Amino acid sequence: MSMLHLLESEPGPNEREEIQALLAQIETALKLLEPGDVAGPSDE
Repeated sequence: MSMLHLLESEPGPNEREEIQALLAQIETALKLLEPGDVAGPSDE
């Protein structure tokens, strides 16, 4: 089950805060990646 699915399934306030914090960490990590760091389909 994805975090977005959990958010849509009416989580409690504590769960919602945890999920949003994790999503924010993931978003920050993705922004820090250089475009060349992510392997695309043509890199296989």
